[in-house]
Amino acid sequence: MAARARDPFQLLSDCVARYGDIYSLPLGPGGTTVINDPEFVGSWLLDYNRYHKGVMSRALVPALGESIPVADGEPWQRNRKALNPAFSRRNLNGLAKILRDAVDDVLVRWEALADSGQEVDLYRELSILTMTAIQRSMFSSSISDDDVPELIDHFRVLTDYMGGLMLTFWAPSWVPVPHSRAGAQAFKAIRARIEEAIADRRANPTEAGDVLNALLNIGAADGDPLEHENLVDQLLGLWFGGFDTTASALAWTVAMLSRNPEATEALQAEADQYVGDFDSFNDLTKLPFARAAFDEAQRIQGALLLTRQALADDEIAGYSIPAGSQVGVSAYTLNRHPALWDRPDRYDPMRWLDKRKDNQHRFQFVMFGGGPRHCIGVGLAYLEAQFVLTKIAQRFELRPRPGWTPRHQFHLSVGLKGGLPARIRHRHKASS
Repeated sequence: MAARARDPFQLLSDCVARYGDIYSLPLGPGGTTVINDPEFVGSWLLDYNRYHKGVMSRALVPALGESIPVADGEPWQRNRKALNPAFSRRNLNGLAKILRDAVDDVLVRWEALADSGQEVDLYRELSILTMTAIQRSMFSSSISDDDVPELIDHFRVLTDYMGGLMLTFWAPSWVPVPHSRAGAQAFKAIRARIEEAIADRRANPTEAGDVLNALLNIGAADGDPLEHENLVDQLLGLWFGGFDTTASALAWTVAMLSRNPEATEALQAEADQYVGDFDSFNDLTKLPFARAAFDEAQRIQGALLLTRQALADDEIAGYSIPAGSQVGVSAYTLNRHPALWDRPDRYDPMRWLDKRKDNQHRFQFVMFGGGPRHCIGVGLAYLEAQFVLTKIAQRFELRPRPGWTPRHQFHLSVGLKGGLPARIRHRHKASS
């Protein structure tokens, strides 16, 4: 049992095997009912009036402020409505050019790594790439690329702190929160960078099509801009979500592709045939295999548990849901349900491109959530992922250390335990 507790992914898999698609866990106030059936997953993701983020997400306020990932009720509705235009198709077209240039600049470093032949941690390298891309998308030049390594370290510490907050949210106030001191320092340092970027932009206005300008322009026409503290909170929440989850998902995608030559060849073929300048969100339709490779890796990656809190007594599939209790879904187990996925343990991007996709339930794949609280940055995530994967495929081959296998790391976003040791090779020099 102790070993199972140390491996929460196996624990949830064992619960599904033993109890079926609905079961209860003694987690949080009132317990948690876990659902592994997409029909019932959809029923509570869509019903925002009956299910809010609740106490588990509110526990993250010390790390993310009152940003939309953790806010509830009227504050969430107000800020979500205000932020939606920042992620419109028009704004994403502007961000495409910023992302393209950021990725190109980082891949110059990869050229040098390929020349050296040295083994690197690709998880770290993809984190550098992702942080560079997201910080430029959000702040353009108001935060320097030279700060990227330090920023990554701050966000990793903040993530550890958030994990501690989630693990102890139910405990008495005297129970210490793991990583609290370092986490508070990282929180302060990141907010200071955001404050500096805002001050710089206000002192030196630009026409940059980045997220900072989009948020500064909220309410400009009617004199109702975001208040300063709220602006900082929202930028923090968007920055964290845009970095941590995307870096982990890209690392899983590269890991799975590197172990699947057929899928790698298909991605390379698509990348070679791509005609465009990586400067438009519309170009994503030209890169369907890149998206399929990304989605399939996220399916394998999974997420441990997404929860909502019941605002009133309810019933789901005959199970009583008391007010105040939690209802959750484990994407990790849902993504491996044998009744929903053909050969669920196999990495198979083609399942997203052939007739099997037509038979998928709407809530069979919930890596970006669903309903009113679906991820606001989903368009930006696909823009970055498809561009990054295509550009890498055009220029490089990635070869993991012989015998290496990907392992799940229990984190807010599911990382790769032990990193991704690999060598970067020039694609057209791979045989030399």
